[in-house]
Amino acid sequence: MPTRISLIIRFLFFCVFFSIGAGTVAFSILLDPELSIYFRNRRVLAQLEAENKRIEELTEKYQMQIDMIRREPNLLGRLELVTFGKAYRPKEADASTVPIFDKNLQETARAVLAEIDSKPEEPPMPKWFERCLQPNIRTALFLAGSGLVIITFIFFGSPSVPADSSKEHPD
Repeated sequence: MPTRISLIIRFLFFCVFFSIGAGTVAFSILLDPELSIYFRNRRVLAQLEAENKRIEELTEKYQMQIDMIRREPNLLGRLELVTFGKAYRPKEADASTVPIFDKNLQETARAVLAEIDSKPEEPPMPKWFERCLQPNIRTALFLAGSGLVIITFIFFGSPSVPADSSKEHPD
């Protein structure tokens, strides 16, 4: 007759091994459509958050520049030099002024624009997840989980109760 403690230990083993086996089976089934979409959505969300943060920073920067231009109108001419890479002579000089181009400033501006236009690299899916997506590993996970569930039922299922011989043969 099994003692109460042995039945509790048997039940705990059953719960642990069955949970691991069922979880492995569920993981192998949910791996391809649901979890891969989940990781892809996380990656897209991270990109969108980074772009939103960049837009907020640019908005703050442009708002500060607009405020500075409103306070000091001559600043617009200096910003034009930095932004477009050309310098104008003061307006008092000659009405037919030709813009002077600065090659170093243009190269710097192109480098900054190229840096802004370059998209950050997408963070890859975790290596363990990429390995689990392989069909042979996925099948192995399913079979291992199923085997663990079956073994759990065999070894830790209901305890065998010896049949009472006096009830079988009444004399």
